[in-house]
Amino acid sequence: MLIFPVLVELRLIDHAATAANGGHVAGRRNITLENANDGTPRRRVVEERVVRCLAQYESGTHRQVSWTPSGDTPRTSAGLVFDVEDLEARGLMNPENGLPVFSTGDRWVARFDAETEDLLNRFDEPGIKFTEVVPLDKLPGFPQLFRASLEDRPQGGSG
Repeated sequence: MLIFPVLVELRLIDHAATAANGGHVAGRRNITLENANDGTPRRRVVEERVVRCLAQYESGTHRQVSWTPSGDTPRTSAGLVFDVEDLEARGLMNPENGLPVFSTGDRWVARFDAETEDLLNRFDEPGIKFTEVVPLDKLPGFPQLFRASLEDRPQGGSG
C-alpha cells in the first residue's frame, strides 16, 4: 500500500519491435538515414506505448560525495515505488514471471494528481529513464512492492 500515491505516466519501449524496425533505443531518437545504394531516405522508429499507474516518489541522499565537472555533489538515489495490486488491476504485471511490464530503459514522462487526474508535471522529452526495476523485500501482511530507480545526472555548469 502506498502512503502518498500519485498517478504517473510511463512510456514503455517495445524492445523487440524497436529492434525489428532498426530503431535506436538508447537515445530514443528518430534518425533519418539514406540508403547507400540509391540515396532514398529511410527512418528508424522507436515503438512505445504510454500507460498510467499509481506510484510513490522516494528519494534519499548518502554521505558519500562524488566529483563531477560542476563540483562535488552528494550521491543521491531517487525512484518510484509501485504496488503490485494496482499494477495487476491495470494489467501491468507479466503473468509469466510475476514482474511489472516496465523495465530498464522505460521513461517516466508525467505526474498527475491521484484523485482528480489533474496534470502536475510533464517532464522534458524524453522523460526520466528507469535504470533498474527491482522487487522490495516483502513484509508479512503487506502487498509486494517494486522500485524503479531513476537516472541520476548531476546538474552541469556552463563555463
